[in-house]
Amino acid sequence: MNPPKTVLKRSHITICLLFISLLIMGLYVPNSSAIDHSLLNPGFESWSSGSPDDWDVSSGITIAQELSIFVTGSSSLEVGGALGLNIWQNRTFTANPSMSYLFSCQVFDNVNGAVKLGLFVNGSTSALNTSGFSSESVDLVSWQELSILITPSFTPQYYFVEIQISASLNGPKKNYIDSCGFSEVAQVDLSAPVITGPGNKTFEIGSANNEISWVISEPEPKNYTIYQDEISIETGNWTSGSTITHVITGLNVGIYNFTIIASDLSNNIGSNTTYVTIVQDTTAPLIVHPADPTIEVGSTSNTISWVVTDTNPYNFTIFKDNLNFTTGNWTSTTPISQSIDGLGTGSYNYTLLVQDEFNIFSSDQVLVMVIGVTTTATGTTTTGTTTTGTTATGTTTTGTTTTGTTTTTESPTNSTAGGGTGGPNAGLAFGISVGGGLLGVGIIYARGKLRKTS
Repeated sequence: MNPPKTVLKRSHITICLLFISLLIMGLYVPNSSAIDHSLLNPGFESWSSGSPDDWDVSSGITIAQELSIFVTGSSSLEVGGALGLNIWQNRTFTANPSMSYLFSCQVFDNVNGAVKLGLFVNGSTSALNTSGFSSESVDLVSWQELSILITPSFTPQYYFVEIQISASLNGPKKNYIDSCGFSEVAQVDLSAPVITGPGNKTFEIGSANNEISWVISEPEPKNYTIYQDEISIETGNWTSGSTITHVITGLNVGIYNFTIIASDLSNNIGSNTTYVTIVQDTTAPLIVHPADPTIEVGSTSNTISWVVTDTNPYNFTIFKDNLNFTTGNWTSTTPISQSIDGLGTGSYNYTLLVQDEFNIFSSDQVLVMVIGVTTTATGTTTTGTTTTGTTATGTTTTGTTTTGTTTTTESPTNSTAGGGTGGPNAGLAFGISVGGGLLGVGIIYARGKLRKTS
């Protein structure tokens, strides 16, 4: 079959190439007043001068109307030529931004070269361009559908479709194209929610503030369910980008599976699994050491108090000088108190030994000092009175007394009847403090006679 070749004027080719360049660059915006956006002559049934009506054809491409191989109607497009050649059609329309757009054609691949479809949906500027290409036709020697679906993020103003030769069709066999179409389709959300999980976790049994959190991203969120070992334990609604947190509590030693499943309004489902391992308590109880007290013997209301912290408290023992003194159970952060009244003077050693449920021990030692009662004495100073004894031949010496202590000052003066000095005659005087008064006793010995005065 040798169809007539299409003859294109050089000026026509130049205009077409310029139009394609402007179109791809987004610099050409057709009149948006047109409403009809269906493809024209989609089955290549209408031809004029050897070319399909309403389709533009690259120079160098070989085309013909095939009347015996077709899908619908009475003809199809036979196409051949070198790599990169195409036929295209541009349509102006006002579209719904919530819709997707589909361009499709039936292709009969006759084991010679390949074709693919291109779809360009454009807005008012080059930044608002969305394009895509279908896969290439496969050598099946049968009809196959190629399609390309585009979902723009703006309100499109026109679209441009092309059938492109993606592998040379210059061999003896040609490929055929029929039943092309362009349509709006409702956007179908096929994307599952994206869940960012915390990774696997390990916690000590009984420890506090343990939790796992997930962040879910999805433009159309719906609800979620959290499963612990395949049993539903929590459900709720969620918003995109928000954090869903589950508190881990009351679990024994072991490994647990926590899975969150989130769905969107299109019933797409995303999931994330976290394994939580609960291990034995390996942390010793923490004891706050109280000050070592010093108390007076006989005083009362004296105690030692320890504050102990642990996630799994069990029991305690208090030793006094290494002898078991008292035992009991304890609660984390609740003081353990021991009275130390009634002790005699001396030093005492009190030791607290605490144990948790996993047989981990901690201890603390307190030294108690008991001292005697301290008093302050007040003394009164009394001044002694000097008693002077006198004889015809001598003078009595003076004695001075201080409180609590008798001080005797001897100042003997030897006298004679003539008032001379020297000789055996001596005088002795002393004072004694009695009770705060002064009893003065003077003993005078003169010229061999003893005289007592009082």
